Amino acid sequence: MTSATRLLTELIRIPSINPMGRHDCDPAICGEGRVSEFLLGWLSNLGISAKIQVVSPGRNNVIALIPASIGTPVTMLWEVHQDTVPADNMTIPPFEGIVRDGKVFGRGACDVKGAMAAMLAALEILVKSETVRRQNLIVGFTVDEEHTFLGVQKLAADLDGFLPRGWSRPSVAVVAEPTGLDLVVSHKGVVRWKIGLVGRACHSSMPCDGVNAIYGASYIVLALERLANELLFGPKDPVLGPATLSVGMIRGGSAPNIVPDSCEIIVDRRLIPGETPEEATRQLRNALELSLPKHEGLILRIEEPWLKCPPLPNSVPIKVRESMLAAAHSHAQNSIARSVSFGTDASTLCQAGIPSFVFGPGSIDQAHTKDEWIAIDQLNQSVAILVDWVTNPVLDDTESHGGYNNSMPS
Repeated sequence: MTSATRLLTELIRIPSINPMGRHDCDPAICGEGRVSEFLLGWLSNLGISAKIQVVSPGRNNVIALIPASIGTPVTMLWEVHQDTVPADNMTIPPFEGIVRDGKVFGRGACDVKGAMAAMLAALEILVKSETVRRQNLIVGFTVDEEHTFLGVQKLAADLDGFLPRGWSRPSVAVVAEPTGLDLVVSHKGVVRWKIGLVGRACHSSMPCDGVNAIYGASYIVLALERLANELLFGPKDPVLGPATLSVGMIRGGSAPNIVPDSCEIIVDRRLIPGETPEEATRQLRNALELSLPKHEGLILRIEEPWLKCPPLPNSVPIKVRESMLAAAHSHAQNSIARSVSFGTDASTLCQAGIPSFVFGPGSIDQAHTKDEWIAIDQLNQSVAILVDWVTNPVLDDTESHGGYNNSMPS
């Protein structure tokens, strides 16, 4: 069993479920605290300096610092999240880390403890071997990626305070997600809102005495559908296509014989490069505030977004991107640079001025699934690629950034 495989099975056996706003999750498997403690102990045993960054009570980023071994280097950042989605309805034991048929099974195997294990195994090689490290390396193990991105937002906001004397700000960030060993150089962003309708309850035998919030919500849903269709035929990114909108959840009412006095709609909006969460919020308000029929007692409440993740533009310098592809091709010949529709922590780091891309073993098709797994071959290839890249002197603050490549595979 390789070091990465062994580490992954250990990480899977330490549950770190993100409740994602739910209140019915077992505390014994929720939160990142146990993974944070494991990381601190593992890094300490390897002689790597690590610091805690408090994000919220009981939820801490872990920040590791590995200095270069030669020269006056620039700095790179690796980032990987500690949390996973819940394990409801899984058809395999979620927290056993089963190794079978060239795969590792369990919650987080693919998203994203596999990539975390690969990063840790790469660090072990870089620290223990005679390999020359040509860049200072910061590794941020963040919390809450699966719900509201609080961990990476805190990391980006306070990163300068963790830099040792003489270290430059990171010239590039590698964010771990399952990309099949491809480089994801751009992706959509996401904004999510709760939209509330407030009416007046009464007995259902006399509905005219109340104001039905669900009836009001039906007008809002139709307006959201119109906005979603407008986006599909609106401006398009040359690689990522149009922005999108989807109604994902509706909650309302308390009993069949009570006219509902409230209804809540959850909206997911995907942003293309050039859009901002603030612009999307203004667009939503404009579309909805005129759609509700005037009715005494019916109130529309559009909350501020509870999740904001900007799009990721293609901002990594061409030389850096090509060097990472060269390292990848040494171990996985089919690796390419491409774009995706889902969001990641990379866009927050990019917004903070650190050109970023996404890379890791595993397929997004296996993320969050009932039998989540990752191929051991890709896990081991990821380790080799990361080690090769750190030992290659490619980062240069004077490099110009590559523009957005319209021919990039999507």
